[in-house]
Amino acid sequence: MIFTPPGSGKSTYASVVFPSRYLGAVAGRRLILANRMGRRTRSIIRQPRYQGIWGTTLSGDAQAAHAFTLTNGSEYLACGMLSSVVGHRATGIVIDDPIKGREQANSAIIRDKVFDAYEADLKMQLAPGGWIVLITTR
Repeated sequence: MIFTPPGSGKSTYASVVFPSRYLGAVAGRRLILANRMGRRTRSIIRQPRYQGIWGTTLSGDAQAAHAFTLTNGSEYLACGMLSSVVGHRATGIVIDDPIKGREQANSAIIRDKVFDAYEADLKMQLAPGGWIVLITTR
């Protein structure tokens, strides 16, 4: 769990920079991000320097900002917290700010929806031995 104040870089490091390294370093990894940072991560992977470091790049068949694969077989899927991810197994899940702002935090309905989505949808996609990172403002 990562709990830091706003503007400390937690989303940039954990939801943009880390996924590009995680997917490139070992072939066949699958990552689900409950956020909308895919465009930034994909831009890192498109850089020639990335291919020089990790020996992989975007594969030709899947390059959307929210869902792409690498030539080493690793896969990336970004979705909203309440989106369905059924059928997408993951070796790691990053949940970035599942509750947006004070209004949602004060709403029992929203909190229950987010928790139910986590328990019934997102967590069920985790492969054995996988991990989950939660990022939120303290």
